[in-house]
Amino acid sequence: MSRNCGSSALLVGGDHRFPADPCEYNFGFDARPGCNRLRCASCGADVRTGAVGLSLKDGERPKDLTAMYATEDWASLPFVTNEQSGWRLYACKCETWQELDHHLLENDHDSPGDPDLPWRCAGHPVPELPLSLGELTIAADTDWAALVQRILDGACPRRLDRADEGPWLWLPWLYAYLKDLPVRAKLSRAIGDRAPDRAEHVVAAVLAFFRRFPVADGIERVVACAEADVAAVFAGHKVPEVDYRPSLWGALISALMMRTDENDALDVRVIDVVRKAMLRPAGKPDAVTEVLSWAYADAFRDADLAWMAENIAALDAAGPGRWTKIMTMLVAASRKKVELEHLIVIGGIALIQSRRVDTSAIRAWMQKRGHKADAWVVALESALDKNR
Repeated sequence: MSRNCGSSALLVGGDHRFPADPCEYNFGFDARPGCNRLRCASCGADVRTGAVGLSLKDGERPKDLTAMYATEDWASLPFVTNEQSGWRLYACKCETWQELDHHLLENDHDSPGDPDLPWRCAGHPVPELPLSLGELTIAADTDWAALVQRILDGACPRRLDRADEGPWLWLPWLYAYLKDLPVRAKLSRAIGDRAPDRAEHVVAAVLAFFRRFPVADGIERVVACAEADVAAVFAGHKVPEVDYRPSLWGALISALMMRTDENDALDVRVIDVVRKAMLRPAGKPDAVTEVLSWAYADAFRDADLAWMAENIAALDAAGPGRWTKIMTMLVAASRKKVELEHLIVIGGIALIQSRRVDTSAIRAWMQKRGHKADAWVVALESALDKNR
């Protein structure tokens, strides 16, 4: 079953969200509900939870867990108390756990308070249509444009118990909830259709959605907006509920990170508009510089690195200082794939010949990132000597 909390399965206390709906799972982002479909790999039992506020007296493990598991009302057990409302009590036939805050089931066990339990998410069922979510009814014949508008206007499919929730969270929540249903592609296309909207909060919600789901149907409308106005790619759009300004740039970079093994036609369009944007100033802080790091290494492939090496002078002219990030990326890439080492030389020579950067700065960078015996260091030292 693909609808699974996986490594995001959470044990949560009584003050955290624990949905009654078995179809809702932890999508791995802001909703973060407790998993309500846990199963024990040791005894095979589904994990039960008691009423909110129940905990074990003095934290002592019950002697007969099988009997506890079989008891319908745990509050009737002499070793169970409800003195503190924030607790949630879990049990199978062989293990028990009481939670006051929240913990991932899969963890590194660095803390003595981390759970070490044979429980895992058993998977969540696919919701059946038609279904009601809050004020919304979703069916095969839903008017998706109208539904998206209702959410943008404040109709909430499910409260997420967050002070900053709003359309920017509800749209991706709904898309994730509809996983494995064909209709969810209609939802994302309807969201994408709002990308050219003039309303700031609408564009913000659309871009926040495609930052999370950059390969969802409808992303092509976002790409078209970027192609139509490259100068606006870096502009942030204010989410009313939180200090967050998603941009076309963020959605495009997410799309690069999730592209297919072999670039398809849409990937080619994304690459083209990203390169055009990179040749422009990107504001302060420089949005381009921010992605020229190991955290975004998956966004750039060999051909992208070659393009950056060849165009390093123009890229640095658009954002002074980018050259160090680009050259460092090239060094890191060559250490993983030695046949890319020549790109360091191409980028370095292009930079030296442009005379954009003081040679002392280039040498200082070389001393930090390379060794005097490295072939690329030797080549760039020679180029520096020739361009005095």
